[in-house]
Amino acid sequence: MQNKEIKKKLKQVATKTKKLSCLRFLPDLTSKYPQAGIYAVGGYVRDAIMGTKAKDVDLVINRIDFSDLVDILLQHGKVIFDLDPKAELRKLNPKKRQELLARGFGVIKFIAEGETTSIDIALPRVDVHNKSEIHVDGIKRDVLAQADPTMSIEDDLGRRDFTVNSIALDLKTGEMIDPYNGVSDIKNETLRAIGDPEQRILKEDLSRAFRGLRFSVQLEFDIEDATRNAIEKAFQQTISDVLEVYEKEEKDILDKLISKEKQIRDGFRVPIENNLPRVLQIFYDRQAESAKTAVAVEIITKELLKSFDCDVLETLRIWEAYGALKIILPEIVAMKGTPQPAEYHSEGDVYDHTALALKFIAEQKEDVGLKLKLAVLFHDIGKVETIKFDSKDSNGISFHNHNTVGAEMVSDIFGRLNFPKQISRSVAWVVKNHMLAINGLHNDIKESTVEKYFFVDEESGELLLSLIKYDGMASIPEGHKKSKMEAYKYIAKRVNNLSKLKNELNALPAPLIDGNDLIDLGIKAGPKFSKILDDVRNLQLKGKIKNKEEAIKTIKNKHYKD
Repeated sequence: MQNKEIKKKLKQVATKTKKLSCLRFLPDLTSKYPQAGIYAVGGYVRDAIMGTKAKDVDLVINRIDFSDLVDILLQHGKVIFDLDPKAELRKLNPKKRQELLARGFGVIKFIAEGETTSIDIALPRVDVHNKSEIHVDGIKRDVLAQADPTMSIEDDLGRRDFTVNSIALDLKTGEMIDPYNGVSDIKNETLRAIGDPEQRILKEDLSRAFRGLRFSVQLEFDIEDATRNAIEKAFQQTISDVLEVYEKEEKDILDKLISKEKQIRDGFRVPIENNLPRVLQIFYDRQAESAKTAVAVEIITKELLKSFDCDVLETLRIWEAYGALKIILPEIVAMKGTPQPAEYHSEGDVYDHTALALKFIAEQKEDVGLKLKLAVLFHDIGKVETIKFDSKDSNGISFHNHNTVGAEMVSDIFGRLNFPKQISRSVAWVVKNHMLAINGLHNDIKESTVEKYFFVDEESGELLLSLIKYDGMASIPEGHKKSKMEAYKYIAKRVNNLSKLKNELNALPAPLIDGNDLIDLGIKAGPKFSKILDDVRNLQLKGKIKNKEEAIKTIKNKHYKD
């Protein structure tokens, strides 16, 4: 697409953007403050040029006092500051309000009346780096963003990370502003840092290394050489360790730094003989009075999950190529070269099997969701820790209890990366139970067990069944050995049978008895209780007993009494 076509297209985008319900304040703003500049920026403009569906619009507005801008916005919706989300600007006196605006560094969130989602609105800003308090380069928290309503949009774009994100669209004129040739890089499918990549990534903000990898996956762009080199260096070891950097500090600060370094070394499995990589090096935050990592773990996880949402396999490939995977997820790298018995896994080692399952997921027409992607990625991670070569099992290789060990590893990995607890619990649970179908195929599964794993929490049950399916699809046996897909078909049939019962009754029937009934029968409370209740529930779901009287009769006949 030629620049002329792009400019014409963006004029049309500007016209449509101004009509968005979330921007209904624009006519009022331009009427009262005709000098104000109003620009769509960042991913919204980039995606419009690429012809992909743009997310929420981000705005930069200049040549207007911040307080005046907020006054306009308050007439059309709600203004929120991340620093104080509960602040009610309408009720604040002028002095308090001005203080809050200043502390917000010129950035607000706006929710238009009748809308539920917010958009970001900012004044032009410049980043000021203050190294007097921090002895480590690339710390984003060392940056002080100073807002200046008189600053040009070109100067504001200069503080952004990559050229493809440094294009603005003037919503008043429909004109494109592209001072760093971002359009050219979009056409060439190239990701390039603005300015000197080493300065922008290694000196100013190491988190840009993770953003660069994510954009490479998301946009399917190659990273240009100088930017590539800077990103690779972000994942290399530091020259000095924390004690060398902070050798003159007081003992209590050194203790905090050493304690944090030990936590990071243990969590990310960094050998004691190696210095920490730049992105995980430790610095002392005097304001918070605590030791922290150069890139906050929350930021790493945010970029990782965004990348996984796009393409898990491509994320693994790119992260490994840049040295990030062995640092952040060394357990995944360890799956490579971990052999499996060929008679059940002719597809290859543990990583090959996992990659094949992820490939099948990627081929689905609809997105399967982040939880399933994570479950498939980590389902066999315990095999690395449990492999034994002296067994009498297939080809002398066994992985006894790998599902339980894997679940524990998932909890540890997700814990160190501060994954949302809801995701962590779900994925660890399905990893722990993903061998259920194989075990059930050999030993048969009771209806009560099917209910427990697939119907008590139906979302988790659906996730578990999906994991069993993709695990089976990616397990390719040799010769006449049974495929894991037979186990999946077996368990899917059992789940389907119980689903039919549920649909007939609109819900699975309530249990016929409880613990009180057992006590009334003279059975002492204890471990036996759960077995009796489970046996009766199984018979009920199979349709062999239909009421409480039959349940009690069954218990008496089986001589459960002590």
